[in-house]
Amino acid sequence: MPVHYLVQHLKDGRNFAARAVNAVQAEEVIFTLHASFAQPEDGLAHQEARMPDSPPPDEVSESSFENWGRSLALRAGIRIPESPVDIREIPRDAGVEPGTKSSLRRLWIRPRVELPEDPLLHAALLTWVSDRSLVRTGVRPPYTRSASTASLDHAMWFHHPPHFDDWLLYAMQSPVAHAARAFIHGSMYRTDGTRVVTVAQEGLIRPGQS
Repeated sequence: MPVHYLVQHLKDGRNFAARAVNAVQAEEVIFTLHASFAQPEDGLAHQEARMPDSPPPDEVSESSFENWGRSLALRAGIRIPESPVDIREIPRDAGVEPGTKSSLRRLWIRPRVELPEDPLLHAALLTWVSDRSLVRTGVRPPYTRSASTASLDHAMWFHHPPHFDDWLLYAMQSPVAHAARAFIHGSMYRTDGTRVVTVAQEGLIRPGQS
């Protein structure tokens, strides 16, 4: 059924603007977005967080999660298009001391084709890929069987202009979970270590029976 997007102008100032968007399907609101925009300006700048140590993308194979999803679809007789983003997941134990338990996940991400010089398109694709595997970061042992998951909310902050034209390291962690809800945060870094995006999400995770 068609989805109608209703945009509300919340603020139009000299430096900042804000919008609220409701997606309506069959007279029911299925999605709500709040977005704020700012004019570029010179000012305070610092970065305390350091990019996690990771092997370079050419030493990492394509994400097994992506291949697994395509295999399941093909078995069901469904042909799905290739993801527009090359996703390469670093093994969780790579560069981690043996016996250390951590929720840290690291993905190298890059568009499969060159994008036009449209900042909104770059931001949109980064927004899309930011949710591709974030909630799975909250699925940790002892839950080894497949889980039912859903994003409950999702927030993003763009610290630098959204240029998605090269590899970015997407580092994710889930510091706490309770009552089937996991909090997950993520950070995207350029190859030179510059942090360009921060992501936060609460995810619903209902593990399968062991």
